[in-house]
Amino acid sequence: MKLLNLHGYQASAENAAFLALKKCGYEVVSPQLDYDKSPPDLLRHELLLLFQNEQCDAVVGSSMGGYFAAQLCAMTQCRAVLINPCMLPFVTLPKYGNIRPEWIMLYFDLTQTLRAADPERLYVILGEMDEVIEYHPFTRSFFGEERCLRVPDGKHSGVTLPLETLFTEFGEKFFH
Repeated sequence: MKLLNLHGYQASAENAAFLALKKCGYEVVSPQLDYDKSPPDLLRHELLLLFQNEQCDAVVGSSMGGYFAAQLCAMTQCRAVLINPCMLPFVTLPKYGNIRPEWIMLYFDLTQTLRAADPERLYVILGEMDEVIEYHPFTRSFFGEERCLRVPDGKHSGVTLPLETLFTEFGEKFFH
C-alpha cells in the first residue's frame, strides 16, 4: 500500500508520521513542502497531481498537511488520516507564519471544499495537550467524535503521539 504523507508547516518530510509509517511497512511518498512559497490553490492542485501520479492509496497529513490531506479526501474520496490538523489555516497561519494577506481568503474559500469529504473515509488523531491548534473541538464537531482518536497526553508534535502503535493497531481500519 502506498501512502502520501504531508508534513506540517515549516516541518520535515521525514516527520514522525513518515517514520512511523515506514516502520509499519508502508510505502510512503513524502514531499518536502514550503507552505509559504505557493498559494494554497496551486499547492492543492500540485498535491492532487502527486497523489494521482504516484497512485497513492491514501493520505496522511500532520497539522497543515492535515488540512491538505482533508482537501485530497474531499476531492478524490480517498482515505485520510489527519494528525492534529490545522483545519482553519486562515486563523492559525497569521499567528505563526508569514502568510500573504491575499492567501487568507484563498484558504477560507478552499475550506468550503471540505464539506464534500466523506467522514467515513477519514480518521483524526488529536493530542489533547496540543499547544498550537486551539480549536480541536471544532475539528471533532466537524468530522464527528467517532472519527477522532484522542491522545490525552499528546501535544502538537507527532513525536508526542503513539503513531507507530496507532498505525499498527488501526492501519486496516484507517487505510482500507
